[in-house]
Amino acid sequence: MKRLLVIMPLVLGILAAGLWAWLARPPPLHEASAAFGARKPGIELGAGFVSYVDAASVRAVYADTQVINDIRRTATPAHPPRALLTLALRPFTHLGVPGWLTLDFFNDRLMEVTFYPQDAKAYAPALSRAEPGLRRQGANRQVGVSGHRRVAANIAQQASPLGPRMGARPFVLWQDLRLRAELDDWDARFGHLPQPADPR
Repeated sequence: MKRLLVIMPLVLGILAAGLWAWLARPPPLHEASAAFGARKPGIELGAGFVSYVDAASVRAVYADTQVINDIRRTATPAHPPRALLTLALRPFTHLGVPGWLTLDFFNDRLMEVTFYPQDAKAYAPALSRAEPGLRRQGANRQVGVSGHRRVAANIAQQASPLGPRMGARPFVLWQDLRLRAELDDWDARFGHLPQPADPR
């Protein structure tokens, strides 16, 4: 009987600790969580940036980045993580023309770079030389795709006499199509799910 009185609290303590550990464990993540954060070899986008680089690496080189947008959905059993971060560099000069630049990250991997030149007329010939694969697509855009790299711009249209009257901001965008497709896939598969309540 004495032995039982000594052993019983010990057994109950072990069972309680095990139950507490089981109840306190984090919920399982969605099985696609690792795939939506996988790093692949990056490609040269534009303006000296390479896709798949993380935001900390960019900030280490460009300490004056500004956060424009930071939207995060942590992984749950229902969906993988979805983090969109947009950083801005102001001022930024590309091909000798001043302007500003944004960098878009999906799950901490550089997906897109967009440059907004101050002077579309000065930038148009420089961009034409730097991106000879751009072809007119529609009334006001040029697009070039090579492998996983997509470039889109409205610079030629904005440099025309009608450009300033059309009201659009001149830009050139470089994308890694793999990351863009991954984001589109996330939105198609999980975008309908409600945003979890803010735990704060």
